[in-house]
Amino acid sequence: MALAALGWIVVVFVSPAQGYVPSPPYLACFNSSEGALVSLGRSLSPANDTYVQAGTPVTFSGNSGAPVTFAIASSSALLSSPDIDSGLGALQPGTSSYTFTSTKAAVTPGILIRWDASFSNATLTACEGMTPKTYTTAVRTFTVVSPPSTEAEAAAKKHQEEAAAEAKKKREEEAPVGTGSVSKPKVKSLTRAQRLAAALKACHKKGRKQRAVCERQARRAYGPLHRKKK
Repeated sequence: MALAALGWIVVVFVSPAQGYVPSPPYLACFNSSEGALVSLGRSLSPANDTYVQAGTPVTFSGNSGAPVTFAIASSSALLSSPDIDSGLGALQPGTSSYTFTSTKAAVTPGILIRWDASFSNATLTACEGMTPKTYTTAVRTFTVVSPPSTEAEAAAKKHQEEAAAEAKKKREEEAPVGTGSVSKPKVKSLTRAQRLAAALKACHKKGRKQRAVCERQARRAYGPLHRKKK
């Protein structure tokens, strides 16, 4: 047979060697930057929606592989140009934690403070030679509260309130009737006829014997006055 004369032809397909294919530089930089942002956001301090005592320094901190800048403002819109305070964090020796202490963040009690942290990926190893980009965490808040009063301040306040109450009471007692905030109602005096009528009405509630005596006394006391003859 013709095919038998030609013999067998063996075809072997050789696949390329399978190995690690490195990611493109821009993708490696993106992944490293996003990971650093997540790590920084999770490690931020103070906690979100917390309270800070007025008049005390506030220390902000966060872990990062790149220098961190902190911004503190009275509104989220002003964080790009902070109206309260901002600054580059200081790297703590032997750690990846950056801290920034502000004496302006908690000055006025009763206000809500917004703050965030940011870094540039220019110093990340995976981003060498890439166009720098700034990454910023989500906005956090804290409320400035008044410091608790000391025992001396509480005692002074109580003494002041008691003195004010005593002075008010004294003024009310010394004020003439009708000049104070609450004047006493004037009682209109009854005429003799009205008094006689009221007395006779009361006499009718008594027994028969006592009623006659009561009526005589009432007429003698409240009856018409007789002028003495000259």
